[in-house]
Order: sequence, then C-alpha cells, then structure tokens
Amino acid sequence: MPPKAKGKKDVAAKLSDRENLGRAETEILSLQRLLELRSHEAVEARRSERLWRERMEGFKGAYAKQEEDTSDIKADMFRQYKTMQEVLFHPGSGASCRA
Repeated sequence: MPPKAKGKKDVAAKLSDRENLGRAETEILSLQRLLELRSHEAVEARRSERLWRERMEGFKGAYAKQEEDTSDIKADMFRQYKTMQEVLFHPGSGASCRA
C-alpha cells in the first residue's frame, strides 16, 4: 500500500470548510431576510387588526344608537296608540274630538 498523502486531505478539508462557511453565510442571510419579511407581515397584521377593531367599535356604537332610536320610536308609537284608544273608545274621559 502506498503511503497516504496528508496534503491533499488538508486542502480538501479546507475547501469543504470554506464551502460550509459560504453555505452557512448564505443561509444566515436568507434567514435574516425571512425574519425581516415575517416581522413586516406581523406589523402589518397588527395594524390591520387595530383598524378592524376601530371599525367594529364604530359599528357597535352605531348599532347601539339605532337600537336606542328604535326603542324611543316604539315607546312614542305606543303612547300615541294608547291616546288614540282613549279618545276613540272613551270620548268623555279624555280630549274631545270635534267634527
């Protein structure tokens, strides 16, 4: 068997280390870009969520106002109905109607 040459393995090992280093640097840059992208997406998602929540709060307020208005209208219509019943069915007790 011929003696092993140590010089060739060292050069091959150094190239392999350089290749590994280059791959690692490339992977690091790729991961950093991915992290920046995900961070940007997260910021945009939080902003979008905040806008939707604000919009939802506005709709809740408008809905509550409409419910209050509806309740007021119902109460007013009920009062008018009761007054009309009194006038029509009990003419002597309430306001009089002149024809």
